[in-house]
Order: sequence, then C-alpha cells, then structure tokens
Amino acid sequence: MLKVSSRLVKNSALVVLMLVQLMMFTASPVWAAGDTFTPQQAEPALAEAELRRLHYYLLQGQQALADQRLLWPKGDNAYEWFQQALSIDGRQPEAHAGMRQIGQAYLALAQQAYNAGHRAEAELMLQRGQYVSLSPAQAAALSQRYPAPAVAANEFALPLADLSQKNERVIEQLGQLALRAKALPSRLLIVARSDREGRWIYKQMRDSVAGYRLRGNIKLGRVPKIVFIDMPGSAVPEQASDS
Repeated sequence: MLKVSSRLVKNSALVVLMLVQLMMFTASPVWAAGDTFTPQQAEPALAEAELRRLHYYLLQGQQALADQRLLWPKGDNAYEWFQQALSIDGRQPEAHAGMRQIGQAYLALAQQAYNAGHRAEAELMLQRGQYVSLSPAQAAALSQRYPAPAVAANEFALPLADLSQKNERVIEQLGQLALRAKALPSRLLIVARSDREGRWIYKQMRDSVAGYRLRGNIKLGRVPKIVFIDMPGSAVPEQASDS
C-alpha cells in the first residue's frame, strides 16, 4: 500500500487553501473599513453627471435659439450653450444642428435687412452668421442678390467691419481722405451710425492733417461714409460747418 508522508499532505493542503483564497479575492474584492467606493465605481457616476450637463446645455441652447438670443447676451446665448455641449461631446449631433440653425437665423435676419434697405445691418448679420456656421459661399449667394446701389463720385464708403474694430485699415483710409479734402479743398459730411462714431471718424481725419482746419458736419445714417461737399458731383446741401 502507497504511503504518503504527512509533510506532503500538509503542503498540498496549504497549496489548495492558497488557491481558494486567491479565487475568492479575484471574484470579490476585500473592502477596507470605511471605504464607500473605488475608482471603478466612480466612472459610471461621472459619465452620468456629464450626460446630465450635456442635456442641460442642449435644452438651454434650444431655448436661447427660440428666443433669438443667438450671440448675445454674453453667457446666455445659443452659441455659448451649444459650445459647452460640444466641449463634452464634440460629435454631438444636436449641438452641431443648433450651430447650423444659428447660422440660418442670421441668414434670415440679413435677408430681412436687405429687403428693408438696411444694407449695413444686413452685412453685419452675414458677418455674425459666418462667425458661427455660415460658409462664405452662403453669405455671398445672398449678398449677390442685393447689389450695392451706385455711389456718387464724391461719396466714399467706410468698411463696416473695419470701422467697428477701429483698426489700422480704416484709420489709414480716413487719413487718405483727409489729405484729399485738404488738397481740393472741400468741406465734409461724415455719415456715421452714432454721434460717438462720427466724432471718432472726424478726430482720425483731423489728426492726419495737423494744423489744417478740416470743416464738416456729422450726420447719422446706417451706411457710414465720407462725402466731399465741394467736389464735382455732390448732391449734398450746403450745410457744412466746423466740427
């Protein structure tokens, strides 16, 4: 009869016990006292919180869109709400659709402004639409349907975007016009969207011809421009005075 030593039996039993403990540890982790969660448990909760935020941002975006809060007011407009949704999920289809709707809304506003004869306002709406989602081709397709009216030889339009930014391009243009007014010489009619804008335009022109008495009036209008009153082709009434 085969005899097994007690040491071998004891060692075999110890191996079996270790295997059983290992299996139990793998199947059911041991929690330390006071532990309430592990990183593995936190992941689903974090994903759920993100989904709630995403849903909230989308709802706010749609409400802002319905209220025509497209780019304003800051912090509570459709563009910013959809942007926040996309920061969570960059491929979220509803957020991308919302961005396209904002662009289309600006396209519709631009068409309304064109139909009302407010060309400067229409161009501003197209600029805002392109900032969000409109393509240059979409903007051009609409603006080409409303060609700019003929401009008199003594009128010089000021680019709306440059004037709003008060950038170097419009400052240079105003300087050249001031030198031309001095050379003619001619009085000016400054058409601006606000009195403040008109005074800024006048200041840039006056500073460009230091020492020369530049004369002109400021008139409020939707399309900013400079009109040379004493230049051939002028249809402006004799109403200029010192500014």
